[in-house]
Amino acid sequence: MSDSLRYLLTAACLVLVFALILPVGAAADSLEAFWDDVLDYHGTVMLLIDTESGRILAANQAAQAFYGYSEAAMRRMRIEDLNTLSPEQVAAERRRAAASQRNYFVFPHRVASGEIRTVEVHSWPTDDDGSVLFSIIHDVTQRLKAQETLIQYNQRLTRAESLAQLGHWELHFQEGVAYLSEGAQTVLGVDEAVMSIADTFDLFVPDHAAERQDALDQLRSTQGAYDRSYAMIRPVDGEQIYIRSAAEYDAERDIAFGTLMDITEYQAMLATTEHNRNAILAVAALAVALMLAVIFVLSRLLKTRRESAQRLLESHNQLSQQEQQLQRFMNNIPGIAYRCLNNPQWTMLFVSGGLVDILGYHPDEMTGEDGHSFAQQIHEADRQAVWTTWQDALEGGKAFSGEYRVRAKDGAVRWVLDQGEGVWDADGRLLYLEGLIIDITSRKQAEEQLEFMSFHDTVTGLKNRTFMEQQLTDSDEPNQLPLGLIMVDVNGLKMVNDSLGHRAGDEMLQRTAKVLERACPTKGTASRWGGDEFLILLPATSADELNQISQDIINGCASDPDDGVPLSAAVGFALKQRHHEDLQEVLATAEDAMYQQKMSQASSSKNTLVASLQRTLAEKSHETEEHARRLQTWAVALARELSLPPSQLNEVALLALLHDIGKVAIPEAILNKPGPLSKDEKAVMDQHPEIGYRIAAASPDLAFVAEGIRAHHERWDGAGYPRGLRQDTIPLAARIVAIVDAFEAMTSQRPYRDPIPTAEAVAEIAACSGSQFDPALVQTFLQWYEQSNKVQER
Repeated sequence: MSDSLRYLLTAACLVLVFALILPVGAAADSLEAFWDDVLDYHGTVMLLIDTESGRILAANQAAQAFYGYSEAAMRRMRIEDLNTLSPEQVAAERRRAAASQRNYFVFPHRVASGEIRTVEVHSWPTDDDGSVLFSIIHDVTQRLKAQETLIQYNQRLTRAESLAQLGHWELHFQEGVAYLSEGAQTVLGVDEAVMSIADTFDLFVPDHAAERQDALDQLRSTQGAYDRSYAMIRPVDGEQIYIRSAAEYDAERDIAFGTLMDITEYQAMLATTEHNRNAILAVAALAVALMLAVIFVLSRLLKTRRESAQRLLESHNQLSQQEQQLQRFMNNIPGIAYRCLNNPQWTMLFVSGGLVDILGYHPDEMTGEDGHSFAQQIHEADRQAVWTTWQDALEGGKAFSGEYRVRAKDGAVRWVLDQGEGVWDADGRLLYLEGLIIDITSRKQAEEQLEFMSFHDTVTGLKNRTFMEQQLTDSDEPNQLPLGLIMVDVNGLKMVNDSLGHRAGDEMLQRTAKVLERACPTKGTASRWGGDEFLILLPATSADELNQISQDIINGCASDPDDGVPLSAAVGFALKQRHHEDLQEVLATAEDAMYQQKMSQASSSKNTLVASLQRTLAEKSHETEEHARRLQTWAVALARELSLPPSQLNEVALLALLHDIGKVAIPEAILNKPGPLSKDEKAVMDQHPEIGYRIAAASPDLAFVAEGIRAHHERWDGAGYPRGLRQDTIPLAARIVAIVDAFEAMTSQRPYRDPIPTAEAVAEIAACSGSQFDPALVQTFLQWYEQSNKVQER
């Protein structure tokens, strides 16, 4: 039974008791005796109130304890002394209760400490003429706060799902019903929050529908969990998408629940990466095949040459001709054909013309005892390894094959593939080495680029999540303990993307990455974990080190050169100290710590970012701080003429300051153009209300003025932009700011025109009443202008 229903039944019973023991005309002392004997000791707050005057006739002990006044003090008070509504409103509600027109109320009551408490009041007349009201009061302050917290949490959850393209779902097997969150409906392309479980199978491609059924059967039988990927067809557009779904099972309620995420782009990226890898491998295989074919032909020709040498005395002319043919062939094959001595200098006996293309030397510069040493052209980091590998091949009677770097005549470094073998005489003595060197620089660069793209983030250059997930697995070993994790989240990235564009957001990520690289020790690995999140892995570390590195990151962001957008980040860390601890739980602990810090500093960092955007706007346009403050003063003054409550005055004041914040994303050339804007330029300028709306909506502290920012260029007649709102559908604060903004614009110096006298500006405002402006507000503005001495002729 709820608290409200329980108190309602209590009140009804007490009223019934009054009705039974106090008949019409009962003496007042009987009521007082019943109060003293029964109700004064009841744990529920109760009051007897004179309907006409509002005087408190009696207050039981629970009431005295709740309000903090003695009984004597409360008998000298009127209910208006507790209720914060106006006396007229309180009196009207008493009369409704006395006439039984309304017996349930929710009021703000002020207790003796000055604190305002929200209370539920059940109030009934105790007699037929309704002269005395019996009221039962229940404090619901905490309950309402809890309800508001729950509503805000659900709103944040819905926004988070939308931003991350996530969703959650529940399958109630007993009812055969599936429940989908807003995020899940968006991902799946359906517009139903409740579906039958059977209908959900129609969303899967046939093979994957069967896999999903098997997964659910196994989930229910093992009561474990699963994490799978499926292909689905979106009903809204017929597009095939891929989702990743994780699920758990509640056996007690026979319910499966879980999350889903759109991984279509990720699948496409994997397919593209695999295609690129296969293409590179195919090119490499073709190059190797060509190389082997060339080596085979070369070997045959060299064999022919050796056979010809044995018949030198018999056919000298024939050998000379073959030498010339071989030279021409060698000069035209792709690469360097060579014959050299097996000495540390690799003294060349013969080298083909391909030497010019690869190393930039003419063959004459490299051959003979006086020629340039080929060994000196091998990269110093590879030189010893090439010599060792060659000697091992010769000792084993095998061919040599190796990839290494060489340095060309101009200093450029190239990668080559060297395939060769030793040539022996009849007695088994090594005569020389022969082989072919092919330039594989392009292939190596493609492989390195592919490897870099596979394991690095293209925006920041740090390691990406794919690499880090493998690194986490590899590092989860006893010899790496204690294993530290630091999670970093960049504050305000979405607001920067929405206001200044994704290029500015990328620059913000790059600046953060540099801060992380400076703070991260050499034993650590920094990576980009998600959109605005980074992860640092630190093996063999301590809690003190993690705390120091985290502080270095925070300080590094704070001291980063301010290019108009301040840099700040939320940081959380955790330490795995024992091997049996789950590394994923340690990661979740670091992430929770990071989010706690982010929530604690969210208001400060976003207010700082908004202030930075205001400075940026002032620097790139004529929107000075003086203009903003003057506009704010006038707007609040006009709002006070309307007797608006403090909450709406605050809204008007903040809107006056931020209404043009979206102009930070408009090119400076358009903002400060001295003449009229072209059609295309005006289209760009007209985007600033929507941009400003996105900036404000991204901050919980500014969200309440987001609609006003979007609507400050709407017109009373519906001819405004961006949505063509009409009359009262335009927020009141936006209608107020529109009038004073127009007045200020006409009376201020602008790049494209001089100011006009204030009298002419007032006349123009009046002329636009009912078309551009709210006619009632225009009348208030004109009256305020006539009475005010604050606006002077400029």
